[in-house]
Amino acid sequence: MNDSKPDLTTTEMRQGNRRRMNLRVLVIGIALVVIGFALALWYNTAMSPGTVTTTGAGETLEETMPGETLEELPTPAPVSPGQ
Repeated sequence: MNDSKPDLTTTEMRQGNRRRMNLRVLVIGIALVVIGFALALWYNTAMSPGTVTTTGAGETLEETMPGETLEELPTPAPVSPGQ
């Protein structure tokens, strides 16, 4: 083995450099993944419908029953399969 710096001990030769390039790559990579996930989550919430009262045709329940409000409607009761 050809030692380019013979004044260093074996322990000193095994130490990493002070620039910590691996740490920089890992931290920047994790930050980019977090930012990408946040952007994907924001895009998903921006594109999903804003109300749960939308019917399949895109009309709201208030538009399909013009004289009534949702508070005036009766609460639906569960129906057993035999009825």
